[in-house]
Amino acid sequence: MKDRLKEIWGRQKKFDNIVLKKRQKTKLEVANEVKVALITEIGELYNENPTFKFWKEHKDLTITDKTKEEFADCLHFLISLGQDIFKDEQEMFEWYCKKNDKNLLRQKTGY
Repeated sequence: MKDRLKEIWGRQKKFDNIVLKKRQKTKLEVANEVKVALITEIGELYNENPTFKFWKEHKDLTITDKTKEEFADCLHFLISLGQDIFKDEQEMFEWYCKKNDKNLLRQKTGY
């Protein structure tokens, strides 16, 4: 799994560098836009499985390729944001594990 995370991390860094160079921007200049893009993509992902649309009678909850594509878009922006927060994918993985352990403990202790 760590190798896959390392690959995702590297691919995102390469992609971000291409986009930044092409648009003549720095990571700092687009930091806010990355956050907005992540929120937007989460909305698009949610809209692909519209369980929240209580006003609709028919709700198709099928996981489609479009659903998976929207998830991947979210992951792109989340990893990009993570690269501004963590020094590398190993540190991100370690923090994920710490928080996961904390969450599990909370569930065991009646959180």
